[in-house]
Amino acid sequence: MFTQRHNDRKGHFWFCYSDQARTTECYMYGVPNDQSGWDPLVTWESPELRYANVYVPVSGTYYIWVCGWGGSYDDDSVHMGYSDALQSTSDRISFFHPNYWRWSGHTMDIVNGVYQPATFTSVTTGDRVVNVWMREDGMRLDRILLTRSSSFPIANIRCGGY
Repeated sequence: MFTQRHNDRKGHFWFCYSDQARTTECYMYGVPNDQSGWDPLVTWESPELRYANVYVPVSGTYYIWVCGWGGSYDDDSVHMGYSDALQSTSDRISFFHPNYWRWSGHTMDIVNGVYQPATFTSVTTGDRVVNVWMREDGMRLDRILLTRSSSFPIANIRCGGY
């Protein structure tokens, strides 16, 4: 669960909803869905969720997986940061479906025709903060998974309701 929420930025909010199947107490929903967006990100303008309860056992690069549900293909992305800073490897995480929960671990960045994995680089051990900023309103967020493995079997982890 998030530990802090910075809302009412540009009239948008992350709210906790429990009206759909989910794996957590509630999912976070970026509202209102009026086709607003924050790209490029200005961190103090975008609604933010802070997870200040993340323990990092090993330093290095972490691959990011987000269980999300886009309101449509025009509002299906988030920015993520580490220790209150956006990294170029963790912005514009996208490719969520508009009709159901699904895992995504890729950004909109393309290198040699391939969408790039969402990662945090140069992560150090200890208690850390993970930030989620709204890139597009209408996005729903259920779970976040950080792993050191680029080939983590994400299909084995539940996304959405039971």
